[in-house]
Amino acid sequence: METCTLISSVIKYLKRQAPVSLLGLILILLHGAFARLNAQTPFPGGKYTLEGILTDSSNREAVGFATVTLYDTAHKQVAAEIADGEGHFRLRELSAGNYSLEATFLGYETLILKSLQLSTDTVHNLGHIVMKPEKQSLQAVTITATKALIQDKGDRMVYNAENDITNSGGAASDVLRKVPGVSVDPEGKVELRGSANIKVLINGKPSSIMARNLADALKMIPANTIKSIEIMTTPTARFDAEGAGGVINIITKKNLKGATGNVNLTGGNYEQALGGSFGLRNEKLEANLAFNLKREREKSEAGRERSVLQDGSLQNTLYQRESKDNTNTTGFAELSLSYTPDTLNTLGFSANIWGGVWPSNRNVYARLTDSLGRVMEEYNQATKFKNPYYNFEFNLSYNRKMKRPGQELAVLAQYSYVIDNYPYTTDQYNMAEQLIYRENNSNRSHNGEWTLQADYTHPIGKHVLEIGAKGIVRTASSDYRVESSQAGGDPTQLLPNPARTNIFDYTQEVGAAYASLKLNFGKDWMLVGGGRIEYTYVKGDFKSSSTAFDTRYTNWIPSIILSRKFGGMHTIKASYTQRILRPQVWSLNPFIDASDPKNQFTGNPSLKPELNHVVELAYNLTTKSGANISTTLYGRRLNNSIEEVATPLTDGAWLTRKVNIGNLTRYGISESVSLDITKQWSVNGDVNLEHVNFKSPDWQNSGWIFRTNINTTYRLPKDYSLQASGGWNTGWIWFQGRNYGWHYYIVGAKKEFWNKNASITLNIANPFETNLRVKVKEERPNSVAATYLDFPRPSFMLTFAWKFGQLSDGDGKKVKKVENDDRAR
Repeated sequence: METCTLISSVIKYLKRQAPVSLLGLILILLHGAFARLNAQTPFPGGKYTLEGILTDSSNREAVGFATVTLYDTAHKQVAAEIADGEGHFRLRELSAGNYSLEATFLGYETLILKSLQLSTDTVHNLGHIVMKPEKQSLQAVTITATKALIQDKGDRMVYNAENDITNSGGAASDVLRKVPGVSVDPEGKVELRGSANIKVLINGKPSSIMARNLADALKMIPANTIKSIEIMTTPTARFDAEGAGGVINIITKKNLKGATGNVNLTGGNYEQALGGSFGLRNEKLEANLAFNLKREREKSEAGRERSVLQDGSLQNTLYQRESKDNTNTTGFAELSLSYTPDTLNTLGFSANIWGGVWPSNRNVYARLTDSLGRVMEEYNQATKFKNPYYNFEFNLSYNRKMKRPGQELAVLAQYSYVIDNYPYTTDQYNMAEQLIYRENNSNRSHNGEWTLQADYTHPIGKHVLEIGAKGIVRTASSDYRVESSQAGGDPTQLLPNPARTNIFDYTQEVGAAYASLKLNFGKDWMLVGGGRIEYTYVKGDFKSSSTAFDTRYTNWIPSIILSRKFGGMHTIKASYTQRILRPQVWSLNPFIDASDPKNQFTGNPSLKPELNHVVELAYNLTTKSGANISTTLYGRRLNNSIEEVATPLTDGAWLTRKVNIGNLTRYGISESVSLDITKQWSVNGDVNLEHVNFKSPDWQNSGWIFRTNINTTYRLPKDYSLQASGGWNTGWIWFQGRNYGWHYYIVGAKKEFWNKNASITLNIANPFETNLRVKVKEERPNSVAATYLDFPRPSFMLTFAWKFGQLSDGDGKKVKKVENDDRAR
């Protein structure tokens, strides 16, 4: 009932909004123009259909997106189609007769089937057709074709980052700025279609660091190690239910068969990095080692003016100026091994460590005045805030492929351990530069996680059944102790503060099971339906105060995707799912960060989970020339929404924590386009228009948000290429405020040499500006505030990349890892 109400509300509102209706009309006309300009040659009129599924001869995996061509006896082309992501193709409206069929794909021998007779059965099904991998070395092959930057694969949108030269140097957060539907602000905060409650995976699995601080984690992943990024706004039942906004999966580059390696060196005015990977593979054993070291300078200036009101009358005003200039030193290393004793079995192991130090030292000037402008408080403050973080992660996997193509069992296990400390020391000085107050907070935190899961895939003719189960046990502990000087006493003499000292232990247990059925039936219809049930048990214990809490809840999460492909170019898709967001220890921990006494932050042990309903209607056009244009209408209704809420304390101070506020509704339209204007010149971009409405018993905030970005590449002779990208965002809206628009633009140039095994890339961000300012406005029932953030510009990066070794396509197995995409930030 609630889903029907949401859909009805979206339609009614779009009818009332002339700008949206006009934009929708323009997009429809644009789609029509693309369709007419790129229409396929129609199939000859007939009643016969020829179909089949292309699979790899060595590992029985699907060969997706291969080109399938049908010829008559005179070898004249009769029909052609590109197989879908599962290797399935269907050629329709064929006349009776004898034909031959060819299937081609990069890295495979051309498949030729002769003497195909169409005269009896209306639908002629070839079943599973095997394609053999080429045995030649890739070193001897010159590849001139590249994938489109943006691809729509039905249940996900794919951005092929390796084809974008401006991704040399930089980090994953820089790459995400170019992905349709994703926005990243200057501080690194990520949103997917306006929601920050997202799950970010790496190669199909999360890392513990992604749960802790997404913005910092994304800065640790080098951009030049990313192959592609997958966006799933309505994930199927196979994925964990966590992540109200959807799932972002970052696919990293993999080494192929043989001894291979690469080294990347980046230098710039704000970032320096050294990274590389080395791989060794034979017929049964594969070993890979990857590492990256990075140094990044983060510099900013900020100002805030916040006024407290009572019955509309001014009570006091806080004015602050803040400066930061910190250098983060981070790194990671990963060792992965896989052993394939035969074509059906694969054992995998991987171990990695992520870590570094993220200081947040800052200097603040603060002045508090009363309603008449008289100074009540004035001081300077110096804070030293360390944040050492280390994450250790281990994975074991076993994959069993059955003799039946597509039938597979995977058993996966993972253990991770995190050390995550937040110690700080803050000093306050009067205007005569005399020390008047000191506070020391030693917060030591560590987290552990065990996961075991099993997934089974079973083909039923053209259909696929997936079932699985998972168990997760998470533990966390935070030991926070505050010592501070006393009013009127010696500021260097610190005494314990019992009210802000405790040991908080936390346990979360999640049990889940799912079933998903993918149906492929006549006339290019596809239906994916399924359900997932998740049981959650949460327990918290405050050791010092001898208080505890525990809660249990069960969620049933349905999902359905219905798509229709027609004309070889067009796809329409409708989908519905639910998503949940469990409050995690980072939101529950009552540790108070008072490093800035006027702006304090804490967790809320009373948080409850939130439930999100998601509906989408999408249309996608992919032309014979490779152009892609996609339009999506979407709506989201989030109940029990978890949002940050600030409340006044005393003397102009505020305490911010997360609270269940009520509900949040989002609906909008998203459009993405990718095309090659010429053989040398390609363009892609997207726009998103969205309405946001926060509603609680005490407060309401709503408004429109517009986002857009564009990327273009031009390939020059002699292995030179140029690229530019840019974006504009009107800002974000949250429960108690909004920020205003910002923009970015990057220009880049690349030169390849040494037989394209080496390259030098120069990227410059915002070259014609000296400063990027972001303005923020906050409104609450009893206060208003205005803030600005300044980030220095421009920034530049020069990257040298070198790859070496002997590569071949091989016939390797992809080692699966645990996919705890339910973990919240």
